Amino acid sequence: MHILILPKQSVHTFDNASAQPPEFAQDFYQIVTTLIADFDLTAQGYRLINNGGPNQLVPQWHWHLVSEHQQEAHD
Repeated sequence: MHILILPKQSVHTFDNASAQPPEFAQDFYQIVTTLIADFDLTAQGYRLINNGGPNQLVPQWHWHLVSEHQQEAHD
């Protein structure tokens, strides 16, 4: 499973994140913890990845929530 998480606000790099209001970090935490619970990733294991610099191909700060867990499709 691979979930790409993009903020609604335009934040280009980790270095620019400090200019965001505290709600930015709070919202991010809430989204990630909700996804972890919804997909039962605590038991399965997961990685939360953030790339930067030349490793960041998308010009927007973003995260990858990755797990070996295979989620069944929902209607």
